[in-house]
Amino acid sequence: SRLEAGPPGVRLMERRSATAPPALLEAFKQRYPMDDRAWEFLSMSPAPTQRSVLERFKPQREGERDYSRLITSFVKANRD
Repeated sequence: SRLEAGPPGVRLMERRSATAPPALLEAFKQRYPMDDRAWEFLSMSPAPTQRSVLERFKPQREGERDYSRLITSFVKANRD
């Protein structure tokens, strides 16, 4: 398992166990539409993976109708 650096005073276990806020996940889903299978894969992924996807997913084109394949691939590549 990977160790993450955090702000001073934040214990490592707290950072690792905290999930991405549901509102941020929903906003991501609105910006990058995906099917139910991709959504479940993202929302059930470990918290560090969710955070990585929310922070680093940058598709080449915005405004597509479905990002399911891209998101699923990105989640797989970023899982611990």
